[in-house]
Amino acid sequence: MSERAVALLESRPITGIAFRLAGDEWLPWLPSEDHRLYKAFHKLQVNAFGQDYAEQKVLLERLHEAANEDVYVASFDAIHRDDDRLSYTLWIQGITCSLPRAQFIVFAYEDQTYSGLIPWEHVVAAIGDLMQDEDVYPVRFRVTEFPSEQQRAELLKNALAF
Repeated sequence: MSERAVALLESRPITGIAFRLAGDEWLPWLPSEDHRLYKAFHKLQVNAFGQDYAEQKVLLERLHEAANEDVYVASFDAIHRDDDRLSYTLWIQGITCSLPRAQFIVFAYEDQTYSGLIPWEHVVAAIGDLMQDEDVYPVRFRVTEFPSEQQRAELLKNALAF
């Protein structure tokens, strides 16, 4: 048997992310939140993005180290809540961060305290100008500036407790 034929017999991972075709672009898809299968699809999606971001994190850390760039490559993490998984990432004060796209952002302060879970959409709407798309997949955003105290106070009005 040829090497190629043997390779085809080996297991290959596939994604747990459902996609839909929008025009000529495939985009991640979830049923509406009131659909009976939403939580099942959502858990699969969070797990799949978790794996993808973990692999990407290792590669980006090597790349930044080789380029002698001081960038914190933030993790894509998840917590269980109400029979669902909620994804979040840490935006750390005082350092340049590479943030994965998650459902929530948690601000990590220099005094080692943390904000609650702030919905991604609220952060982007309020201070999206601080977030620069890194043009990678899965998507990441470079942040070099931490939100001001006033911006954080406004965002914290929408925070959920851990």
